[in-house]
This record gives sequence, structure tokens and C-alpha cells, in this order.
Amino acid sequence: MHGKQSTLIRKANDLVNARYSFSIWETRVFLKLLTLIQPDDSDFQNYRFKVSDFIREFKISNKDVYTELEKVTEGLLKKVIRLPWKKNGKDTVFKTTLVSSFEYFVDGSGYIEATFHPDLKPHLLQLKSQYLSYDIRNVMLLSSAHSLRMYEILKQYETIGSRTV
Repeated sequence: MHGKQSTLIRKANDLVNARYSFSIWETRVFLKLLTLIQPDDSDFQNYRFKVSDFIREFKISNKDVYTELEKVTEGLLKKVIRLPWKKNGKDTVFKTTLVSSFEYFVDGSGYIEATFHPDLKPHLLQLKSQYLSYDIRNVMLLSSAHSLRMYEILKQYETIGSRTV
């Protein structure tokens, strides 16, 4: 587990363009976990965040936040993402889950710990080219997963100035 935490989101462009459908809660948990990955990580760690920090950072006022997070952690374990992929010069679709496990601490400490699926290493670790980077604080108050996805898609093309969707 890492003690360091940043506000920076970094992920490969193909992961931004992947096909998946997340709720706003699932998206927020995923983004929170991404802030725990350090640029020099060579392998995935167990990434842990405190639920009270999550509530404060995303300005969540839902009284049933712990019940909601229980559903989100279970839901993310079942969600499949589809990444367009080139393998041996051929177009393929790679299917995987984002996380391989969640641990939800019910002892009152209020932590959630997750492990990313190992097949996502090239999409999240030691990114050198063709990746998106932005500050999570830019999207914390967005209220829908669709607006967040649109932000990422547009942010991807910020330097070239256009993108047709």
C-alpha cells in the first residue's frame, strides 16, 4: 500500500476510448483509485483510500454513502471493459475487469482497498506516450458519468484542437 497520494489522473488513451458503462459513483471510485498510482510504480500495489476523504473530496452528501459504496465495489468487480487492441497487426477487442479485488473494512476504520487487474498494467503504469493526464479536482463536481467521459475525450484532444464524436 502506498502512503503517497496525488490529485493526478493518468491513463492510456486506449483506456479512455474503451467501451464501458459506469455510474457516477463507480467512476468516482475508479478515479480516486487512479490518484493512488504513482508514475514510478512498476507493478500494481494494494491501493487504499479512506471513505471520509472520498466523501469530502467529492462533496457527497448522501446519508447512505456506505451502502452505496458497498454496491459500487461489488458492481465494479462485475463490470467488463472492452479495449480496442492491435495484436500482431490485427484489430482485436480485449475484455477485462478493472479491479481484481476490493477489501471493504467494516471495523469502523472506513477504508476501501483495491487491486487493479494485472492485465491493465500497460494502460495505467509507467506511461510514456499516448496517455491522458489531468487533475481530478477538475472533475470532482461533475454530476454524471457521461459528462466525465466527455471531459476525458475532449481533454485527450486538447493539444490538437478538435475531435469528432
